Amino acid sequence: TDADNIGDVEIEVLGGLKINGTPANPVLFKPYETTTNKNYWTGIVINSSISNESLNFFKVYNANTGIDISSPVTITGGTVRNSGGTGINVNTISNGDVSLNDITVKHSDDNGIVVNSPNVTANWVLVDSCDGVGLFNKQNGILTVTNMVVTNCNLDGIFNYDGNITLNNCYIEDNGRFGLHNSSGDAIIQYCDLKDNAESGLIIGGTGTTTTSFSSFTGNGGTGVDITGW
Repeated sequence: TDADNIGDVEIEVLGGLKINGTPANPVLFKPYETTTNKNYWTGIVINSSISNESLNFFKVYNANTGIDISSPVTITGGTVRNSGGTGINVNTISNGDVSLNDITVKHSDDNGIVVNSPNVTANWVLVDSCDGVGLFNKQNGILTVTNMVVTNCNLDGIFNYDGNITLNNCYIEDNGRFGLHNSSGDAIIQYCDLKDNAESGLIIGGTGTTTTSFSSFTGNGGTGVDITGW
């Protein structure tokens, strides 16, 4: 480590990376010895000139950013635990897609998943017990999510900040602030349950458009749906 106290070991992908794990035998990227240091190493950095489509069934432990994505990629069966920063970070990518399938992110000291890129899809995702926002969709994010659970995060379950997000069959529950915070972005919410969050289930503000259908907002500490002039 240097002055930032983050381990300076990383896996930087400038070409092709294949991870051939299976559900029964995932590949492990972790400290050799047991440690409580969540910044033990930097993580996996994907910044390639080609699309990486063979990252299958692996686990990343105790990295500052578990997976940092800056080029097209398909990840299936990825688990990120105990990150000192963000679990999965998707930077702006203009020339391809990012596909996240069967993903688990737990116990990040910052946000669970951050998206700041168009053409991102996520299917079968669990985000649990992160200190920041469970899923943070930034202004460049165009994100489609199907079958997601976001629970027990200290801040919002999902924060859509000026991006476009579509949620289908998602459970957003027991988070420390709002279930879903839509701030000047466009959000489509279908077949979702937003329940038992500390404040409102859904808060809508700014100039964006929010469309909900076949969804429920129950047991939240504030209102079910809060429309504000932010």
